Amino acid sequence: KRLREEWMYRRILIVRRLMDRYGYCAVGAEDLLEYVTQLLQKKTMLKTTKKADVSWQWDLYPTSEALSARAG
Repeated sequence: KRLREEWMYRRILIVRRLMDRYGYCAVGAEDLLEYVTQLLQKKTMLKTTKKADVSWQWDLYPTSEALSARAG
């Protein structure tokens, strides 16, 4: 449980830094953080079709419940 709380705290700090220093909106900062997390975990982040469409493999507009679940 302590690791989860620490990660949530750090996640909040990272999102705030992205917003304050680099001008990201809250959704953009969360999306970037999720992208990098998935990249570091070597998970599939997006899928392309034969028509060159791109499909993200996570919710682009997460709810607060979804964000909490991701941190766990």
